[in-house]
Amino acid sequence: MSVGWRWEYDPDHAHVAGGIPAHVVTEVERLAEQLVDLAGMGVDVSDYGNGPRTGGIRRMDAAGGYFFFLVAPRDQLIVVVRIMPPFQDLWTGAGSAGSAARASSQGSRPRAAHVPSPHRGRLPVVRPMARTKVPRFARGR
Repeated sequence: MSVGWRWEYDPDHAHVAGGIPAHVVTEVERLAEQLVDLAGMGVDVSDYGNGPRTGGIRRMDAAGGYFFFLVAPRDQLIVVVRIMPPFQDLWTGAGSAGSAARASSQGSRPRAAHVPSPHRGRLPVVRPMARTKVPRFARGR
């Protein structure tokens, strides 16, 4: 019984696409569906995307970010294993709960998360190394 080519997330949707902005996930799913259509027409999709050689894990650009996938020809399966959103979506925390509320309350410019500094606004003082005496036997005679 041959069902034909299909794609799926590994291990599941929540693990791979959880917290990723919806527009990126939609684009990844559209591209995965296109890979399935190509494979169904007999095109070898194991060469598509970027990767070291035919087969193995592949990387493909999507919506300013990229995703990693594997092609399993014996199972007629394309497996999406990881989605990386664009950098600006990582910066603003897009896709996380409450990010829109935070962005509207902070004005138009996104802010990075506060990380406390061990120096509390001061630069550490750099002192010159103390001179040490060189033992007599180590000096040239």
